[in-house]
Amino acid sequence: MGRSGAKNERAREAGNINQSLLTLGRVITALVEHTPHIPYRCVAPSLLLLLLLLLLLLLLLLLLLLLLLLLLLLLCGSSHLP
Repeated sequence: MGRSGAKNERAREAGNINQSLLTLGRVITALVEHTPHIPYRCVAPSLLLLLLLLLLLLLLLLLLLLLLLLLLLLLCGSSHLP
């Protein structure tokens, strides 16, 4: 890796450290300049985010099921009208 001579695992680690330092610098600059957006990066989604996404998926599936049941009731109910 460039001038350091790092290879394989150490090269990846050095790259990650450089990326983290760059991001930290951007965050500090944004805080000092009082910008409305702080540019940090999220490496992996948090457990809370995953749980919220799962809950959203379940709610959407429930909504779909209710809409299908409503459609079925409308179709079956209209066939029995006089």
